[in-house]
Amino acid sequence: NYNNTAVPSWTYRVGASYITGTHAIKFGVNNLTGYLNNRQYRLNNLAYRFNNGVPNQLTMFATPFTVRSEMNADWGLYVQDRVNLGRATVQGAIRFDGFNTGFPAQTVGAAEFTPSRNLSFPETPSTSWKDITYRTGFIYDLSGNGKTAIHGGLNKYVIRMAPDFSIRYNPNSPDTDTRTWTDLNRDNIAQENEFGPSQNLRFGVAQTTRPDTNLKRPYNVEYNVGVDHQLRTGVSVGLSYYRRTYPSGLFDRSQPFLPDNILVSPADYTPVSIVNPLDRSPLTLYNLAPSKLGLVDIVDRNPKGYTQWYNGLEWVYEVRTPGNGKLFGGVTTDRTMYRNCNVDDPNLNKYCDQTALHIPFRTMFKTTGFYPLPFWGVELSGSFMSYPGAELKVDYIVNRALLTQLTGGAATLTQASVTLPLVAPGTKFLKQQNEMDLAVGKSIAVGAGRTLRLRLDIFNALNTTWVETQNTTYGPQLDRPTALMQARLFRFSAQFHF
Repeated sequence: NYNNTAVPSWTYRVGASYITGTHAIKFGVNNLTGYLNNRQYRLNNLAYRFNNGVPNQLTMFATPFTVRSEMNADWGLYVQDRVNLGRATVQGAIRFDGFNTGFPAQTVGAAEFTPSRNLSFPETPSTSWKDITYRTGFIYDLSGNGKTAIHGGLNKYVIRMAPDFSIRYNPNSPDTDTRTWTDLNRDNIAQENEFGPSQNLRFGVAQTTRPDTNLKRPYNVEYNVGVDHQLRTGVSVGLSYYRRTYPSGLFDRSQPFLPDNILVSPADYTPVSIVNPLDRSPLTLYNLAPSKLGLVDIVDRNPKGYTQWYNGLEWVYEVRTPGNGKLFGGVTTDRTMYRNCNVDDPNLNKYCDQTALHIPFRTMFKTTGFYPLPFWGVELSGSFMSYPGAELKVDYIVNRALLTQLTGGAATLTQASVTLPLVAPGTKFLKQQNEMDLAVGKSIAVGAGRTLRLRLDIFNALNTTWVETQNTTYGPQLDRPTALMQARLFRFSAQFHF
């Protein structure tokens, strides 16, 4: 897959401050404009998928094509103030955000699997949003001696966008088509007579995704409260609680909205009973009605009934040692849960409500420090991290041949394949991962105003090995490691300052 992409942008910002004895006021405006121009082409317009060495699926691409998406405005107007009120300091800010995208007139010609394609699209507006966000915070000196303070805040954040965001709605951005592949002559080369039926009847001729007319920009709201205390000179600790909610739904730039295929509904699926191959418990697969195969008209919406929460507790410390050394770090325990059961495909609804599951809190510890030795101008530094291993899933990919086998021929799968989760979220994780990094550095004066800085870093100093990722597809390769922690690594660097 090859592509040539240009993303030029132009930015300006203007700000001013007004500071008095009790107030620190700042206001300003900023704007970003630009465009994305992307040409895609492939040496092979087919991508193959094999299951245990046997071909079972392919993806078709309608390249070459060129798309252009324009970001007409990404502007903000803000004002903020910080007020000192004796022991208390209060700050607040309000910001008006605007975001507007569109597409110029475009054309697209023939491709390998769309030989008769010759389309023209007029200039088209796309998303246009206006939002108000805010930041608030306070800190209060409890004892009046600067040793103990409570603090908190309430903040709203909108998701960041860029020129490539609206490419998903560009009418000149051909979609893909996934089909089953039965290799009749067993040569591992796909011929058209071996392709299954289309899963996308608009393939290569029209974009299948468009924004809902009432689409809102995703945002989240953060609440935080905490206390900091100085135990003694050079030693302080703090404890804070954080909570985030996501009222508008998903907060993921790669997939910020719920794709709603308006031509298909849950009523178009028929349940088929099979068994979970891990524990032989009952498992339900939902088979699409044959009359709905390939019908695709996706409207991006803010998901109804979607709820997501983050809760985290953080303890931090900081120690200043004699000789200008410093040690700091902390422990974080947190958990994210969501509920998202309003989707077209009921195959995605298993485990859709995590509030009904036991999702554990996960704990991470990190400490970092440095200490300048009193001789030879040498400084020692290092860090230790212990963080939870990644959450694991087990995907059961059921294709047509497998479903026929599982049901004894009683059911024929309409879709090319269906992926079913075999384990509940929050039940399978990689091991806790620990890593220590060390470094030693020295500065050498080599003349007036000139310094040579030498540094030796030792990454993964204990040479521990753990699995970072592993295969999550059910089959003979399940749980096979796919990436390991890098072994101990030495790096020597030198910088010359003059």
